[in-house]
Amino acid sequence: MYWTLLTITFLSLLSITATIVINLYVLFAVFVSKQLKFSADLTLFYARFAIDVLFCFGTGANLVFVMFYYSGFEEVQEVLDPYRAVTFYIIWPSINFISIRSLLAFIITCDRTLAVYIPIKHHVYRRKVSNSVIIIVTVFGYCAIDNCILWILCEFELIMPPGCLTFFCMINACYRNYWLSFDRVVFSFIGFTSTLLVIKLFVWNNCSKSKKNRELSRANRLALIDTFMIIVFDLIPSAILARFVAANTRDLGTLGVLTKFTGFAIEAFLVVAALKRREGVDTEKSSRVSIKVRMTVKL
Repeated sequence: MYWTLLTITFLSLLSITATIVINLYVLFAVFVSKQLKFSADLTLFYARFAIDVLFCFGTGANLVFVMFYYSGFEEVQEVLDPYRAVTFYIIWPSINFISIRSLLAFIITCDRTLAVYIPIKHHVYRRKVSNSVIIIVTVFGYCAIDNCILWILCEFELIMPPGCLTFFCMINACYRNYWLSFDRVVFSFIGFTSTLLVIKLFVWNNCSKSKKNRELSRANRLALIDTFMIIVFDLIPSAILARFVAANTRDLGTLGVLTKFTGFAIEAFLVVAALKRREGVDTEKSSRVSIKVRMTVKL
């Protein structure tokens, strides 16, 4: 039996389940139950939460297939073996989603950085660009580019090596190098813009006497959380995978999934905590205002 692979896969499924539950809770609380207040500034974050859910479902389905295939029962493996190619068509949309997620994270970080460095110009010009347009262009534009690179530039042909069920062993070297390079470049840009954001917020919080500037907005707080998790659970593992890509691509692929989804689960928990914390602050402030108004009316 493939104990290492099965252990990594099982842990990944736990992280995937936690990520799906938490992100669905956030979307439900914002758009259905209204437990969390909708904020236009967080529209891109909401889109990213939805993409996380879609990515998790696709990857989770593939990992369940992997667990059954490598369970050690020859009868099960014989039944599933003719359907191994199906896993590619499950994984491929998920790969598109994770790359779109990275692009959205970069757009969010740039947006927040511009908002704190040139707030007036950002406020004037940002309103002219709809969040819906950004989301649609990012999703459909990148999917078109990604498919062109895989099928046309890299001339990919689906040939399943024996025992292969993960993305790394399915794709050819051309697309694998592109995908790892894309990750490193995008994450590096995110790290750079986030550094600028952190510097500006540090100056605001420690050098500005304005009480208003001492409080991080929810958007800035979420952007910083997102960046930290990307660096720790995406950028660093991606660099390590690129260095040792010649090793066992089956185990490397599932290990990459584990690091990503561990980061997703932790980030989702921190996001909910940040949203609830801010919601509590807003509720407390509104309660104080209501009390003051009632006292004034009585007087």
